[in-house]
Amino acid sequence: MQSLQELLVASSRTFAVGIRILPEPLRTEVTVAYLLLRVSDYLEDNREYVLPLREQR
Repeated sequence: MQSLQELLVASSRTFAVGIRILPEPLRTEVTVAYLLLRVSDYLEDNREYVLPLREQR
């Protein structure tokens, strides 16, 4: 499994630079929050794939 830092860099190089200067534990907390928001953003941007899955239930 990739580390939080690897996931962050893969999803946003620019934001990762800013997060890197934060002190711990704030750095980890902001990283997790950012990655969770990226998941919701991805789902919103790809609703045409998510909605058919809901209808199958």
